[in-house]
Amino acid sequence: MQHTGENPEAFDRLRSLGDFWQTANYIAKRKKRKEFTAKHPGPKLKTYLNKQFGFSLDYDSELVLSEKPLQPPLVFGKRGLLGLPGIVAMVDDTPDGLKLENSEVPVFRRLEEMLNFSDIAIHEKETIRLSDGTAANYFAFSLKHKKIELLAAGVVGFKEKKMINVTAFSHHFTPPAQLKDMVTTLKLKEMPLNR
Repeated sequence: MQHTGENPEAFDRLRSLGDFWQTANYIAKRKKRKEFTAKHPGPKLKTYLNKQFGFSLDYDSELVLSEKPLQPPLVFGKRGLLGLPGIVAMVDDTPDGLKLENSEVPVFRRLEEMLNFSDIAIHEKETIRLSDGTAANYFAFSLKHKKIELLAAGVVGFKEKKMINVTAFSHHFTPPAQLKDMVTTLKLKEMPLNR
């Protein structure tokens, strides 16, 4: 199997691990789990920087497949080799009168339109402060994509007249805290908007 993506080493590691998992006995798998956990305490992060809209976010470098083509308002998208987890960023005009605490509503509409998500149900919602001090609307939710149930987390921040959203999604067994950690890396105060 050939891979010509952005991170061939990650693909080779995944293929090797998949081969091992299919052929190893229970004791070998248990030993490998312990070794892997000890060697990999957390993800290695890359930073996506959007100079046009003046924001950045960090994402797991193992997310190697790019969403293509990106149709506005999508400006960024990455997925794991098997399609999950995934992370997307959208920049849209802020609707007149929209309050930050209700900003998930237009995001959900866009996710349904652009990524074919359905059956969206909020589980948690709160106003938070991002690491740069910006107020943001955080929301954890479940959804379906092609009849597959997924968990997701999103965050929205306002910058001038733009609404910047980061949404992460994965299998239902992914810890919700991991998804929250992904989306709350959004930073809006690092640079001004390019004009």
